[in-house]
Amino acid sequence: MSITGVLIAALIVGGTGVFIGVFLGIAGKKFAVEVDEKEEAILAELPGNNCGGCGYKTCRDHAIAIYNNISEINMCSPYMRQKAENIANLIFESSPFLIGLVDKEMNILEFNSNAKQFFDIKDDDYIGYPMFMYVDDAAFYDCLNNYKNIYNNIVPIEDMNKTLSQDIFWLYDEEIFMWMAYDITEKIENKKHADQVKQDTMELA
Repeated sequence: MSITGVLIAALIVGGTGVFIGVFLGIAGKKFAVEVDEKEEAILAELPGNNCGGCGYKTCRDHAIAIYNNISEINMCSPYMRQKAENIANLIFESSPFLIGLVDKEMNILEFNSNAKQFFDIKDDDYIGYPMFMYVDDAAFYDCLNNYKNIYNNIVPIEDMNKTLSQDIFWLYDEEIFMWMAYDITEKIENKKHADQVKQDTMELA
């Protein structure tokens, strides 16, 4: 084949490629499906696992229904479960109380930041440790064996010269304890001081 023939063939191929490219570009614009940003935002909130629990085949179908006010996002169980977990985590970390989760063998599953700060815990090595390493666990057994929650139980932390008031709840479905406590050391010391002042005043009278 001559050079001229090669050039002609190249031009034909190149021209065909340009034509196809332009045609596809025009067709793409003409037949493009409009995407509603609000609908996409709703879809982004859903888990995307297409479980069908909401009554729709796909999460996109559900998003369209929500967008058209036919359904509500709280019909999505995974979404609501994740939302509940997020709220629980927020409460767990933002609460002023010392909070812990303890299994039925009295081993620690998790402490919140306040509890770790109180016990001067620097890392996560405490997970799996027995609760009695930090707090007397007698009240936990009382809670479990007598089927009752514990409220305002005073427990001294002797090696820290601290005193806590604790509440203990047995969560039946999860089969774990929720432990909540706050430091009442200062309150006790103030009461002791007030009692001493009162006693000294009575002796001087």
